[in-house]
Amino acid sequence: MKRIISLSISLITFFLFAASPCLRAQAFLPTAFTPNGDGLNDILRIVGVNISSFNFTVCGENGLIIFSTTNINEGWEGLLPDGSMAPAGIYQAKWSAIIGGGTVLEDNQSIMLFVYGENGCIEESIADYYFESQLYGGGFDPSLPSSETFCDATSIEGDGAIAKLGIFPNPVVDQLRVYGLQQEHFTASILNSGGQLCKAISTSTSSIDVSDLGRGTYFLLIDNGKSEISLPFVK
Repeated sequence: MKRIISLSISLITFFLFAASPCLRAQAFLPTAFTPNGDGLNDILRIVGVNISSFNFTVCGENGLIIFSTTNINEGWEGLLPDGSMAPAGIYQAKWSAIIGGGTVLEDNQSIMLFVYGENGCIEESIADYYFESQLYGGGFDPSLPSSETFCDATSIEGDGAIAKLGIFPNPVVDQLRVYGLQQEHFTASILNSGGQLCKAISTSTSSIDVSDLGRGTYFLLIDNGKSEISLPFVK
C-alpha cells in the first residue's frame, strides 16, 4: 500500500490508496468562514473521510476555549460560550484526528471569521485565506470562487456567470439540492476527495440523486460552459 503524507500551514492531508478509487483517508480545515446563515461557508469544521477519532478546539486571542468537540459531524458556528455571535477577527484552532490505519494528524491554525457589513459585502481582504467552498480534490484551490462577496471589486472571484450557489442538506442521505442556479439546465460532475469522477450529471432540476454513492466526502462541480464552481458535501 502506497502512502503519501503532505504537510502545510493551512492543511494536513493524508492519502490511503486503496482498491476502490473512491476510498481516501484525509482531513482538511478551512482557514476562513462566514457564519451568516446563508448556507455557504457558515460552519468551521473538519472535512475528511475515514476518521476514527477526532478532537477540535477553537480559542480566542486570550487563549480561552470558545468551542470544543469530539464529534466529526459538528463544527464551530461562530458563537461564543454565552450564545452571542463572535466578532470578526482571527481565532486559533487546534485539531487532531486519527485516520485510516491509525495515522495521527494534528495542527494549529489561525482562522479568520469574516462578517458581512451593512453594505452587503465583506470589507476585509481575502488574501491568504481558504474557504470550505474552495476545497477541491486533494486540497484548497485559491483559483476557485469562495462564493462570498467582498467590497473590494478586485477581490470578487469569478465573472458572474454562476451566481452564489449552495447545496443542502449537508451531510446528505439520498437527495442533494442546489440553490442559487440562474440557468434552467446545467451539467455537473461529482468527484471524490481524490479528484476522481464518480458521477456525471445533466439535469434541469435542482435535485440530484446521490443514493448510489458510498459514505465519504465529495465535490459537486457545476459548469455552465463559462465558469465553474466546486461545492463540497459529505454523505
